[in-house]
Amino acid sequence: MNFRPTIRSDNPLIDSVCSIAIDNIWKNTRPWQGELSECATDCILAGADYSSPWTRDTSLNTWFAVTAFNPTVARNTLRAVLTSDDNGLKIGGQYWDAINWVTGAWQYYLYTHDEPFLKEAYEAAVNSVRLGLSTISLWQTGCSLVRVVVVG
Repeated sequence: MNFRPTIRSDNPLIDSVCSIAIDNIWKNTRPWQGELSECATDCILAGADYSSPWTRDTSLNTWFAVTAFNPTVARNTLRAVLTSDDNGLKIGGQYWDAINWVTGAWQYYLYTHDEPFLKEAYEAAVNSVRLGLSTISLWQTGCSLVRVVVVG
């Protein structure tokens, strides 16, 4: 990352926890080449012992703070977990991770207003939900069954 943020508050415990979180993100930001990239870009990997970004971690990191600290790394990491085939862009990982990714992508857009990314994210989200629906016909939640319909 190009700068290392710090957080100061009136509470030393909050300062300490934020410092640990920022340090963790800092250490896990490394060059990585996703399927859509022409070259390696700075991305947040899943952890010290992981060699790639993970879809769910990407969403949570983007949603919780990385977009504010470094929008470029947030965008790179969100794009790093996308895949592409003859049917268009899709979000990598399990279908439940794809749904989580959408929240991170939306938070990134709300902060940056990056419309080209939003168009890419929309395509990936719609295609991923369609793929999920073709893989499973019903999701059971508690006592009821939920049917999901994709429009558009």
